[in-house]
Amino acid sequence: MRKRLSTLDRGVTPENARLTSFGVDDMLDLYVIIIWMADFLEAVVLLFPTEAGGRHHPIAPREGSYRPMIGSIRARFIEGPPTIAPGQGGRVVVELEDPVDPVELTAGIELQIVEQERVVGILTVTRFCRKALAV
Repeated sequence: MRKRLSTLDRGVTPENARLTSFGVDDMLDLYVIIIWMADFLEAVVLLFPTEAGGRHHPIAPREGSYRPMIGSIRARFIEGPPTIAPGQGGRVVVELEDPVDPVELTAGIELQIVEQERVVGILTVTRFCRKALAV
């Protein structure tokens, strides 16, 4: 005889997997837990003017599609003003796609923004944040 489980005592088993909501405790026996680390920077960005070797077109940090090298670290701009034109600056949030030692990115450090081996701006770190997510 199959017992109907209440909302509070339901766990994930092969019999009731479709009836339950998943929790981390329930999934320990069924899946390998993946830990994803993400590092973020809050920073002030200054793009060089086009005449000084900077970009020809503005960037749109909020779109998440601008992915330059910051120093030697692959990064993705994820928040900031709608656009930053060459010769202008703004406050941004940058997701670091490569692992990095937090000591290297303390507040006040200036890093070059590099596109295809060409320096197009300067990024000044205001805050370094680390976030972990267990799935």
